[in-house]
Amino acid sequence: MWTKIKTWFLAKWKWIIGIFAGLLAISIAFTKRDSFWKENFKNLKDTSDKEKKIVEHASEKLSSGVKKINKESVEGKKKIIEKEEESAKILKERKKDFFEESKKSDTLAKDIAEELGVDFVNSK
Repeated sequence: MWTKIKTWFLAKWKWIIGIFAGLLAISIAFTKRDSFWKENFKNLKDTSDKEKKIVEHASEKLSSGVKKINKESVEGKKKIIEKEEESAKILKERKKDFFEESKKSDTLAKDIAEELGVDFVNSK
């Protein structure tokens, strides 16, 4: 039996070495291709991680900026309301003073006519 294998091997040794060389070349090619894809995948993962960090950082900045703007707008609104209330209070006091002065004034109609720039006609 060993002689049959030996004679077959001697007759087909070129084929066997060719097949072995082909398989070796294919395995080397697949190994190189796999290492290339592995490196590309690693680069893609690193880039994706960096992009994720940048997006998270931008999101945090945006969130803090929105909170700051919201806080400032609330404070500004409070100041505006306080000024408006103070102005309304002053106006109310002026109205009250004007009303009191008007009650005592005998020349109210004449004063209003002069303020408006019209002629005053006394009906008495």
